[in-house]
Amino acid sequence: MRCFVRLLPILIALLGLSAADARADVFVPADPPDAATSDCATAGGDVYAARSNGPARVRVGGGAPAAFDGLNGCPTVVAAADGTAAVVGEQPAVMIVRRPGGAFGPPIALAEESNSGASVAVAPGGWVVATWVDDATLMALVLRPDGSISRTTVEALGPDVTVIGVRPGIDATGTVTIVVRQYERRSSREHVRVALTVTDERAAAAAHRLATGLARATVASR
Repeated sequence: MRCFVRLLPILIALLGLSAADARADVFVPADPPDAATSDCATAGGDVYAARSNGPARVRVGGGAPAAFDGLNGCPTVVAAADGTAAVVGEQPAVMIVRRPGGAFGPPIALAEESNSGASVAVAPGGWVVATWVDDATLMALVLRPDGSISRTTVEALGPDVTVIGVRPGIDATGTVTIVVRQYERRSSREHVRVALTVTDERAAAAAHRLATGLARATVASR
């Protein structure tokens, strides 16, 4: 009996651990009023964006919706842990950005027409990169924490190439990686191309030679 009494606190602790391990998160319905009429919707972090008629409407943390002129089509939302967030519309491609601790600013125009839509990525500190295809040219826009913006021609694609998809990435130092899947009609093959930002001119020249030479992963078209 004495042995059992000594073991009783240990058994209670083990039962408590088992109960804690078995505990699940609790989800409750939180449909916004326009959920039933939305054509498309998505979320990232505390940001929810949906489109019914007209521009997409954006909610932050379950708050009141806000519409942004030009934010048309089904939206895409990305967010970083520090609150940096971006929402991208489809046609024309525009983007709104929220800096850490701030609110969404006015739309930033990307392209009037983009046959691949626009893709976006964010990183802590307020870094944002958006990519799109405009007139057979792969473009990138980088928004820095100080508010400055740069637009760059990443690659002229040419008439023989069709972009299937573009996925950008950016880290907290502002280094950008862009992955492009494209179809080349002449060879009837899909190619994966990768572009990376560099700051040194010699490194940039070497990267360009590599990109036009060996840095091509070829995937047989399905």
